[in-house]
Amino acid sequence: PQDVTFLPDGKFLVADGLGGNNRIVVRNPDGSYHSEFGEGGDAPHQFASVHSIAVGPDDRLFVLDRDKADVKVFKQTAARGSADYPSYDYVATWQGLSLPLDITVSDESAWVTDLRPPKLVNYALDGTIKATWLLPVEGPDFWIEMHSLAVDSEGNLYGTDNQAGRPQKLVPKSEADPALLVRPPYIPQ
Repeated sequence: PQDVTFLPDGKFLVADGLGGNNRIVVRNPDGSYHSEFGEGGDAPHQFASVHSIAVGPDDRLFVLDRDKADVKVFKQTAARGSADYPSYDYVATWQGLSLPLDITVSDESAWVTDLRPPKLVNYALDGTIKATWLLPVEGPDFWIEMHSLAVDSEGNLYGTDNQAGRPQKLVPKSEADPALLVRPPYIPQ
């Protein structure tokens, strides 16, 4: 397992995408098995490695496929509270990445950590790239990779670099364009 995200009914999704699994496992709120979906393959909706997942607006699911270097977007097809919930259909694939590692989705956009070189890529929720932010690779605040990221309620960005063996906190500059800042993750209601 590589990542986890929560649904509004208390179920949670586990990115179980390395070692040949290529799937997302759905767990009930008590942790018991509910269902799973996904498969390996070369078709756009199939996975090579499910490395990170996030739930976004309109009950969409964003699945980062590290080995295919893309993000797959799925829409919810089952009503909340139904026996079939959750159930997803493939919608789109976002490209333009080299070796993506993590994704966070806010109300308005998605941010992906990527390598070669280390950077953050900001997507509009329609899949167009809005901005790319290169991370420093030299000096005291250098990055080898930003393996995971999180944002606190004050807008500070935290990233972990498992190659450099440390987390770093990045505080927005006073003159930063608020539209380009990484926002706290979307919370399903």
